[in-house]
Amino acid sequence: MFQLVITAFEKSLGMRRLLRKEAAARIGLGFALLLLAVFSVAPVISGTSAKAIVQDPVPGFQGTVNHYRVGMHAGCPDRCSQWMNPDFRAFPDGRVESPITIENDSMRGFCGRIRMVVRDAAGLDAEGRPLGRVLGTFVSPKYCIQGKPPGKAIRYVIPWSFQASPAVGQRGADLYGVPEEYEDIGMNWGFLDPFIKIAEAIITVAATQ
Repeated sequence: MFQLVITAFEKSLGMRRLLRKEAAARIGLGFALLLLAVFSVAPVISGTSAKAIVQDPVPGFQGTVNHYRVGMHAGCPDRCSQWMNPDFRAFPDGRVESPITIENDSMRGFCGRIRMVVRDAAGLDAEGRPLGRVLGTFVSPKYCIQGKPPGKAIRYVIPWSFQASPAVGQRGADLYGVPEEYEDIGMNWGFLDPFIKIAEAIITVAATQ
């Protein structure tokens, strides 16, 4: 009888050990599956991070074009008829090509120049100040355009290029343009010349009769 009790106890102890081994094996398997899941997701996460870091360049830098518009007179850009619009394009070696389209939808002519500022970050702080550091400030030559005749706006493209620091093309992240100088040069009465000549001809004919 005593032997039977010992045997039963040993069997119970063996069963407990077996159950513990099975539990440990299950825990180990679960941990292994967890590690496999983590390492399987990690490349996806790291790939997402890489995509977030390697972003498309901001227009105007690394050889891309920013079609910028600078309204030249008071009331711009809401009520604007005179513009100097640079197609700003900075390359990684510091070359900048920025042809300006000078546009006038007014019968009054103007002369002006613009200032373009490049920073290494976009946005403003809580006090409204730019966040980025200035990488370069560039002022265009002074250009003039006469007033338009009645009808559509007139425009001309004027070359503008210069050499800047390579940092402008490589790390530029914000482009800001404002008028540097503006001068109203008055009305263009040239469109009246044909009518004046006709009137002079009529007066001449009338005087000879």
